[in-house]
Amino acid sequence: MKHIGFDVDSTTTHISVFSERGREILHTKVATREADLVAFMTSVSGPKQVALEESQMADFVTRI
Repeated sequence: MKHIGFDVDSTTTHISVFSERGREILHTKVATREADLVAFMTSVSGPKQVALEESQMADFVTRI
């Protein structure tokens, strides 16, 4: 399973993807837009778990 961490700001989201062993395998940033977030998540193959900090943008990202 891959573990994905989101750091969401109003315009950009920084994303880190970690392997099961905790090794960072990808770090990128995307626009904080529904289409970009969905496109990123669908590009990550296999089972995944997301960690999202509590923030004003958390509800928006969670609903997507």
